[in-house]
Amino acid sequence: MLVALVGPSGSGKSSIGKVLAEKINWRFCDADREIESRMGLSIAQIFETYGETEFRRQEQSYLQSLISLNRRNIILSTGGGMPCFENNWQLLESLGKIVYLTAPVEVLVTRVMTGEKRPLLSSGSADSETAKEELGKKLEKLISERDRFYNRARYKIDTSNGSAENHAEEIIRSLALV
Repeated sequence: MLVALVGPSGSGKSSIGKVLAEKINWRFCDADREIESRMGLSIAQIFETYGETEFRRQEQSYLQSLISLNRRNIILSTGGGMPCFENNWQLLESLGKIVYLTAPVEVLVTRVMTGEKRPLLSSGSADSETAKEELGKKLEKLISERDRFYNRARYKIDTSNGSAENHAEEIIRSLALV
């Protein structure tokens, strides 16, 4: 079985996914890292060089490759937009269970501000308060566009408080993974 972690940037898909995979001795796959490896470029470079359409095509190709491979015992951290394009939601459902990781925008902004560069959330402002405000607006817009997909998930975990370990334990209990 595959467990796909979906949600906006900063919701904890990668950090919780790694802990979860380790706890249950499954393989952890980060879709964004897999695509970067396949293309030899960072996500930002893929967007800059080929555009979002090509990046989304790569996401779908990656998901389809999981179907053709032995997809047993995988925790998949999806990119924030992956479940929202083409028939990716159906592909994820065919692979296993989907867990929506969520947190308030203020929490996501704090996490994203200290994390890696995300092409759809980059800010043109050098002023940290202005950048924070712009990021909050961009995240709110993306979430409002994507929430109808995320909310299809049968399992929903609020990651605003607690540790990755606590959230991994909650997923294990919710999905009866042990």
